[in-house]
Amino acid sequence: IYVLGGLQDGNAITNTVYRYNVLADSWSTLTNFPDGSFWISAAAVIGNKLYSLGGTYTTALNQCTPRVKIYDLNANTWSSGADMPYGRVFHSVCTYQDSLLFCAGGWGYPSGAVYADVYLYNSISNTWRPASNMPAPRAGGVLGVSHDTIVYICGGTDWTNPAARNTVFRGIINQSDRSQITWDPRG
Repeated sequence: IYVLGGLQDGNAITNTVYRYNVLADSWSTLTNFPDGSFWISAAAVIGNKLYSLGGTYTTALNQCTPRVKIYDLNANTWSSGADMPYGRVFHSVCTYQDSLLFCAGGWGYPSGAVYADVYLYNSISNTWRPASNMPAPRAGGVLGVSHDTIVYICGGTDWTNPAARNTVFRGIINQSDRSQITWDPRG
């Protein structure tokens, strides 16, 4: 389990990165974020790399960033990846197969609204492309994949009052073009 940055007591943003080892029941500190203190990013692991996407350096949420930082779990070093198409907070990410990462929803720029959009990142080519949008905008939910099915659970329609909805969006990922998702609009 990884904890990347965050907001500590007294509204102090931290750049500390922790790893919890479930088998040893112990915490360890990894190399801090290289670009300063950070919070509300989303993260996922692909192979031996930990990806931190989006988030903000300040408590002013309107300053969210599209940055992508990649932590090599073996070398204990950080590098930069291709920026996300838009800066986001309260977004959700999950990995797919052995090299892809989906990023869905969240709040951010350019419109300062909650989004329904989904993007697909290829870790081999270090590139982003749009994927099929979710049926409705959501922020703060959970994204997961099982086989060829992607699922977005709950989330809210307004980040300032993120009352979670009990809606679950389920989509089938096209195996010929993984950016094509057939979402069940019923939720």
